Amino acid sequence: MGSEKPLVSVRNISKSFPGGIVALDKVSFDVYRGEIVALLGENGAGKSTIVKILYGIYFPDEGEVYVDSRKAVFYNPLDAIRSGIVMVSQIPQLIDRLTVRENLAIGLRLLGLSGLSSTSRIDEKARKVSEEIGMRIDLNAKTWRLTYTQKQMVEILRAFLLNAKLVMLDEALTYLPLEERRRFYVILEAFKKNGGSSLVITHKITEALEIADRIIVLRRGRLSGVLSREEASIEKVRELMFGEEAGKITYERLPSSPPLDQQCITVEDLVVVDEYGRRVVDGARISVRKGEVVGIAGVAGRRSSSKPL
Repeated sequence: MGSEKPLVSVRNISKSFPGGIVALDKVSFDVYRGEIVALLGENGAGKSTIVKILYGIYFPDEGEVYVDSRKAVFYNPLDAIRSGIVMVSQIPQLIDRLTVRENLAIGLRLLGLSGLSSTSRIDEKARKVSEEIGMRIDLNAKTWRLTYTQKQMVEILRAFLLNAKLVMLDEALTYLPLEERRRFYVILEAFKKNGGSSLVITHKITEALEIADRIIVLRRGRLSGVLSREEASIEKVRELMFGEEAGKITYERLPSSPPLDQQCITVEDLVVVDEYGRRVVDGARISVRKGEVVGIAGVAGRRSSSKPL
């Protein structure tokens, strides 16, 4: 990034948990203004831990965080929010019986930001966001009527209401199908064009390569590497995540006895309808014989996890 000063700098952050678990070991990286950064790593690599430290949920054992070149100490999420850092997690933090507008207002008041919670302020900001990034949200809708996708959009809107400089998505898009995730990527791209930064935790390497300006990879609690968009490839990311042996893995079928020629369970003409009323499984047929191990596989977003067996 040349001589540009980072928006957020993480310096030698370490964090351990009871039982001798080292979640982070002297991790350092930067996030600059107007960029999308993907944070990748296998389960347990320390991704969520570093994000929770940046959001004041965890306190580091060692190391420092800088925001706009000034040392920042976050004892709670409010400290982080006041510094312009907001997190969106997998589980929406909304009250179902309230309207969207009421949820936004009460959230701001609980954070001690009542000056931002007036109806006119929320409506004005929502209109501005809609114009800038194309997000459409009915502020009068009861939250319990919203889909999971819409609830996550409300969370993003709340981040913008808080004038976030850095929005962190802690696997917030994991449960969404591909077409819905792409809607959020468009929003993040628009946020970027307005000078905002995003830190996206994801397991989806191909999508990270598409959306991220840089990719930060953690491995076993340590910084494994940082790749620019031009440098990054699936092979390089996998090598940073799993080591050089990642590209050398081979599979060998274990010896087994043949299954019995007797049906244990048979499902025919299976139809599954999702929350949007769409058929995510249509006319599937599955049969399992006694003594047989059956695997169900599919590309992410292709409903291989939707079958109610």
